[in-house]
Amino acid sequence: MRTSKTISISLPPAQLRKAEQLARRENRTMSELVREALRRYEESAASAGADRAAFALALKAVQQDAARKGVNRLSLREINAEIAAVRKERSRKAPVGGSSGTPRAERASPAASPSRSTERPTGATQRKSGPATAAPA
Repeated sequence: MRTSKTISISLPPAQLRKAEQLARRENRTMSELVREALRRYEESAASAGADRAAFALALKAVQQDAARKGVNRLSLREINAEIAAVRKERSRKAPVGGSSGTPRAERASPAASPSRSTERPTGATQRKSGPATAAPA
C-alpha cells in the first residue's frame, strides 16, 4: 500500500526553472524539494505563532505594569517627553565612545532596575494628579 499521494501543482515557468535547477544542484527529486519546502513553511508558521503569543503576553504584562504605576494614561506628548528625558539621562551616563562594553542583550533595562520598579518615571514630565507638595527634607 502506498504511503504518499501524488498531486499536481502549477508553477509559473520561471519559478519551475528555478525549482528544477535547485533540485539538480542539491541532488533531490522535485517531490523531495517540495516536501522540504512545506516542512520549513510549517515550522516557520508554528514559530511565528509562538512569537505572537509571547509578544501578546509581554504586551499584557507591560500594560498591567503601566496601569499599576499610573502611567497608562499619559498623552503622546508626555510619552515622547519621558523617552527624551531617559535618552538624555543615558547619554550623560554613557562612557566616551557610547558603549559600556556590555552586549546590549545583557544590559539591564531601566524598567528592570530595582530603583525604578516601584516608582513612576522621573523624566521631563509628571502626570498632574493634584496640588504639588514639597518633599520632606
